[in-house]
Parts: sequence; C-alpha cells; structure tokens
Amino acid sequence: MSALTTAFPADIAEDDAANIVAWAGHTFGSGLVFTASFEDPVLVHLVATHAPTTPIVVLDTQYLFAETRWRSEEHTSELQSPDHLVCRLLLEK
Repeated sequence: MSALTTAFPADIAEDDAANIVAWAGHTFGSGLVFTASFEDPVLVHLVATHAPTTPIVVLDTQYLFAETRWRSEEHTSELQSPDHLVCRLLLEK
C-alpha cells in the first residue's frame, strides 16, 4: 500500500475548518471518506456543506441511548440529498 502525501496549502489557516474540509474534498475527491461518532455533528455538517460528495460513515455499536439514536436519525435526515451519502455501520451484539 502506498502512502499519499499532499502539501497543505499555505494560504489556508490551520484553524479554518471549513476551508480545510473544502480543500480535502477537492484534493482527494472520491478517495476521501469521513468517519464520525455521534458526538461530531458540527464536523458532519462541515463535511456535508463543504465537501458534499464525501461519504460520511457513522459507527453504531447498538449500545446507544434512545435520545442519541433519535438525534442521529434527525441529523441524518437533515443532511439527506442526492449529493450526500450518510451510512451507519452496525456492529452486531
């Protein structure tokens, strides 16, 4: 397996999350996948907004509080569009 290294552009500030996500989406294209936990709604929103073709993968351990599962489903439905792929990987108990 070969490693991919790409120089980070000097014109993007390290604390500019939106532009970093947009740059990653543009630079890596279909090679970029975002993995998130249920505690990352802001990052999920950034990826969905600034790198909309990037698949977002959420790990579901099936040990979640009902409120957490509800919020996750609400957030997922808010992001659904033809350009978004939000999937949940289920781990069997």
